[in-house]
Amino acid sequence: MMIQSSKERFGLETALTNVLILEDEAGDAKLIKLKLGGESERYAFRWVATRKEFIRALEEFRPAIILADFTLPAYDGLTALRDARRRLPDIPVIMVTGNLGEETAVEVLKKGATDYVLKSNLARLPSAVERALEEAGERAERQRVQEELRRSARALRVLSQVNQVLVRATEEDSFLREICQAIAKLGKYRLAWVGEAMRDSGKTVRPLAYAGEGKGYLKDIRVSWDDNELGRGPTGIAIRSGKPYIARNVRNKAAFASWREAATRRGFNSSIALPLFKQDEVFGALNIYAAERDAFDRKEAGLLMELASDVSFGLASLSERAERARSQQKLGQSMEQLRAAIAGAVQAIALTVESRDPYTAGHQQRVADLAQAIAVEMCLPARQIDGISMAGAIHNLGKIHVPAEILSKPVKLTRAEMEIMRSHPQISYEILKTIEFPWPIADIVLQHHERMDGSGYPNGFSGNDILLEARVLAVADVVEAMSSHRPYRPALGEQLALMELSRGRGRLFDEYVIDSCLRLFTENRYFFKDKILTQML
Repeated sequence: MMIQSSKERFGLETALTNVLILEDEAGDAKLIKLKLGGESERYAFRWVATRKEFIRALEEFRPAIILADFTLPAYDGLTALRDARRRLPDIPVIMVTGNLGEETAVEVLKKGATDYVLKSNLARLPSAVERALEEAGERAERQRVQEELRRSARALRVLSQVNQVLVRATEEDSFLREICQAIAKLGKYRLAWVGEAMRDSGKTVRPLAYAGEGKGYLKDIRVSWDDNELGRGPTGIAIRSGKPYIARNVRNKAAFASWREAATRRGFNSSIALPLFKQDEVFGALNIYAAERDAFDRKEAGLLMELASDVSFGLASLSERAERARSQQKLGQSMEQLRAAIAGAVQAIALTVESRDPYTAGHQQRVADLAQAIAVEMCLPARQIDGISMAGAIHNLGKIHVPAEILSKPVKLTRAEMEIMRSHPQISYEILKTIEFPWPIADIVLQHHERMDGSGYPNGFSGNDILLEARVLAVADVVEAMSSHRPYRPALGEQLALMELSRGRGRLFDEYVIDSCLRLFTENRYFFKDKILTQML
């Protein structure tokens, strides 16, 4: 099977890539174009020289990448960077300038520039642009995965709660009210309501229960399941067809025309209507509305379909214990599927990070394995062990923002370079904090360089202010790093690593964690072999 490159996956080969050049010298702008191959089937260029032209180009040209001079008349690179970040926060910006001191370069990178290229070394520009575009594509893919996980997680939370309601339900009305409350509160959806398909002459849909911001909405609208104007919306279609109907953007969905004004006025921008069954006949529909457009992607919709199935089961027979057990089993399977999805996404992110630094390839996974073994030795709960392992697998995620030249530098880093390197826990946290993991992954990763005496970074936490999971990860990180080869030094070996740990016991590292780690190695139940950490049974 042919493996696609990042460029192919993210469409960088299939369409012209818009390149915006901010440069006051026409000759330099022309030279930059030539270095990138000139006008071709790959790049489309726009050259601007003033702030007014630059801002207009951001809005009209919609560049995929920006190449900006650092010093222009009445305009500077940092201001241009702020203008670009305010309007197009995800677009890479490379400073192409004649001179840039080390402190200024560090400031530029901290302010959000992707890279910088000196005009005296324009030969590096094509590779810098290529890498920036690849990283932008990979970043977009990570954001897509994060959003998918967030939506799946909220649906799974609701699914879990609905199944708990189902187990204790004894009466239909209260059962449906609790279902709607769980969807609106736990899922943070704008509105959830259940409508019954009446068998009257107008085939009306009668609201039975609702939760969220929907009381006025349900009073304002009329819904039918007949094949007429009031029945050709999501609810009517779901009831007639017995299949879910999704309106991912109610503003342009023709089927939503009769209810669009009332829905958008209340901030309902997408919806899903799920048929509910009683004894193999359609009973009505469960309707869920979200504030964001393009909600209810495939995974989220799939979990909500499962939710609707469970509600139908509860309506069909609230007293059948065997069927309730089956529903709980389905919940467990869904949770395992989500855990597997999270693990897969974490692994993909870890591989992306390590692909930029071949000298430390495998480091994150080896740290994760050792941290997991230490946690097992400490007899921590299984859930906590899983969180430690997941955090270990991506604890260096923030290094994706560290220039590759610094990652692979074969000599000691300068103070400025060390500042950039030490920013990776905070960057990791900023990326991970938006994902609703079942564990405090973002905080664990943020704190894995903190030390018991407060001498660590980035926040100088000490003692019990540091999460236990982060204390475990810190020990595993130090052991693996010292035992492995680095560009600036050969491997120091396990024994030296363990001696260093012992010297820091109680001062730098948690005593209990250190003792557990030392037992694994001294009792020969854990060792490094061919760069793979293996636990002896």
